[in-house]
Amino acid sequence: MMLSAIQEAGWPIFPILGFGASTVVLSIRYALAPRRGRLSAIVGLSVLTLLLGVLGTSLGLMKAIEGVANNPDSRWLVMVGLKEALNNLVIALLLIAASTVLASAGASRSGAAAGG
Repeated sequence: MMLSAIQEAGWPIFPILGFGASTVVLSIRYALAPRRGRLSAIVGLSVLTLLLGVLGTSLGLMKAIEGVANNPDSRWLVMVGLKEALNNLVIALLLIAASTVLASAGASRSGAAAGG
């Protein structure tokens, strides 16, 4: 299922996976050894991953609409194109959610270590 989602998403999925995976790796490092400086990088990469997910979805929808403009009898193809394009946003959100859970664990550990 995941491989078909990646295939359906098209080329925009690759930067999403790259930056999203980087966010998860940084979040793991933060969860294991909380350092304040890592948190800003995690937030920045999370926002970038989300923006790329929205961009990939938008580009996919534009492509689907373009295909229908050339073939008006196939209007239902926009729905299929949107379903495929939404894989970009879904995968971006999954990566950000995993990163958020990990970063929250690190923040909790950081607060416990500080006596808070």
